[in-house]
Amino acid sequence: MVAALASHLVRQGTYSHGDIAVLTPYVRQLQKIRRSLSGMFEILMNDRDMEALEGINDDETPTSQVAMRGTVRKSTLASALRVATVDNFQGEEAKVIILSFVRSNAERRCGFLKTSNRINVSLSRARHGMYILGDAHTASSVPMWAKVIKILDEHNSIGDTLMLCCPRHSEIPINVKTPDDFAILSPE
Repeated sequence: MVAALASHLVRQGTYSHGDIAVLTPYVRQLQKIRRSLSGMFEILMNDRDMEALEGINDDETPTSQVAMRGTVRKSTLASALRVATVDNFQGEEAKVIILSFVRSNAERRCGFLKTSNRINVSLSRARHGMYILGDAHTASSVPMWAKVIKILDEHNSIGDTLMLCCPRHSEIPINVKTPDDFAILSPE
């Protein structure tokens, strides 16, 4: 869903690659996001996230420093999509933030997402807007997230679909629920 949303935002022409950042609290999720986006975008990552990824041994992702840094070296901030862990994005910002949270469990345990400074960093990095992708039921077990979810709910800004608006076809509402919906409902 993250890759499809980032691609959609760039294709609309309002934001370029460098205006968008994808944040996640977990290094393993960062690895998966990087892999899914690398075919569509040049990926820009900071040294701390690169070092964290180098420590992960995964058959699907090259772990050599040369292979990982090569992807970053050919990117510039204006043409690259920024991907980072929440902890390593402190002090930075982007026009649009896509927050990707994977925690979803019946016990409603949030892990890293329960820490107030991580929540603050997650929610305060966007200059124009943000998309939060995750399980609201699990997150709502944390009082600070419960307040955020309540505000989003009061503004009808939470649900299991994303309502998109194409600048060229603003009169046509687009509701997507899966990554495949982007290709079907917003192909251009």
